[in-house]
Amino acid sequence: MNKLKNIELIKINRSKKNNNEAQKRYNFNKTIYVDNFAKSYNAHKGCSFNKTIYADNFCKSHNVQKEYSFSKTKKMKYIFLVIIFFIYVSTINPTISKAKETVSINLSQNNVNIEENVVISIETTNSSISALDLNIYYDNEMLEYISGPELISVEENLIRYTWYDEHGGENKLQNQEILSIDMKAKKEGTANIAIKGIGYDKDGNILDINFEGKDLYIGNTEEKALTHIEGGESIDTNTNNASLQTLRINEEGLEPIFDSNIYDYYFLTDKEIQNLEVTAIPSNLKSNIIISRNTNLKTGKNEIKIEVISEDKTQKKEYKIYAIFVSDLEKSNFNLENLAIEGVTLNPEFDPSTTVYTATVDNRTEELNILAIPENQNAKVTITGGNNLQIGDNKVSISVISEDGIANKEYIINVHRRTEEEDKVIDEEQKENQKNLEEIMNTIEKISTNQEEKNENSINNKKTIYILSIIAIVVLIFVVIYTIKSTNRQKMK
Repeated sequence: MNKLKNIELIKINRSKKNNNEAQKRYNFNKTIYVDNFAKSYNAHKGCSFNKTIYADNFCKSHNVQKEYSFSKTKKMKYIFLVIIFFIYVSTINPTISKAKETVSINLSQNNVNIEENVVISIETTNSSISALDLNIYYDNEMLEYISGPELISVEENLIRYTWYDEHGGENKLQNQEILSIDMKAKKEGTANIAIKGIGYDKDGNILDINFEGKDLYIGNTEEKALTHIEGGESIDTNTNNASLQTLRINEEGLEPIFDSNIYDYYFLTDKEIQNLEVTAIPSNLKSNIIISRNTNLKTGKNEIKIEVISEDKTQKKEYKIYAIFVSDLEKSNFNLENLAIEGVTLNPEFDPSTTVYTATVDNRTEELNILAIPENQNAKVTITGGNNLQIGDNKVSISVISEDGIANKEYIINVHRRTEEEDKVIDEEQKENQKNLEEIMNTIEKISTNQEEKNENSINNKKTIYILSIIAIVVLIFVVIYTIKSTNRQKMK
């Protein structure tokens, strides 16, 4: 009975042991399964993450491609618009001709009295104009329109007129009158007449036209001698001298600095001035001075004239002061900021207030490359006389017209083109100067070499003297020592 119980207990213990081992294997397998599941899940997450990155990169690439396509399309659109614009300009708008034409005003008389009539003619010379739209501006307080051709339009201070060449511009126009009108002077002073417009050649091209205005002086044209000459001395007693030694006004701002060989001066201001006192002193005090148009000054440009008549009445010179009264000094700025000629030196050095210069070029120079930059970028600069230089003296004019068209200043460069003989003389002088320079340099080099040799000899002499001095001192020491020894021997004996 006891054996059976023991057997059953053994079976029960074995069963429990087997159950524990099965439970352990189950737990182990469960752990492996969970671990594998986690790894599988993480792998799946990594795959999803990689897919997300791939999708994101794909989207970015797609967006860049879209942006590139959009940018490319936009550029093509701009290029297409530019092409259309140039086609439009070249086919519809007339091109601007490079030809330089001139339209100017000619007066029947430059000075008239009040209530006196004057004929104003608009003319062109040696031009290719076939059609012209003209605007003529004048001071209607000083001038009154009287008559003109048919189809002319008059509006307060503006006259409009359109002219056509009856030959269609086939031939060059020589001294062609475009328009002639009659006007009457109403008020004393200086009346400025200006013209602007657009001109066309026979092919419908717009021409580059230089429009030249004119000043009409109204009032008592009898000139009176200047009576307020100040004290001083004649700097030239020649009876035929007709120059000034002094010219000034009672206001600051007269330019350029006075020079007896400069005849045009400028005074620009925004002040309201009716009269200017002009002081003019002749080089020879016995010369006669006559001044006019310095009273009843008006807004705009006024020309004051100073005439010098020599003592013997054989010579006469005329100086002018352009007094310009404006409301906006910036728009009326007619100064140059820079003036230069390529490869040529101006004398004196450029200054905006200096208006007359000189320059010299060699015989091979026929054209000048002139740089002229205005202080006001909207001012108009016109250069004449810089091409086809003649041998000898040439005059180059640089005209600056202010932005508002009221004021203008002229800079002059007197250019001398040398002859072949003058070039040879200059070349010989340059060669001689070069030779002299080389000789001077050689002389300086020789002097320098001799000085170095002297210095070296002096150093050698000093060395020799130093060595001889040392030898003499050594010999003297030996003599002294010998003498002392000899004396001691004698004493011992």
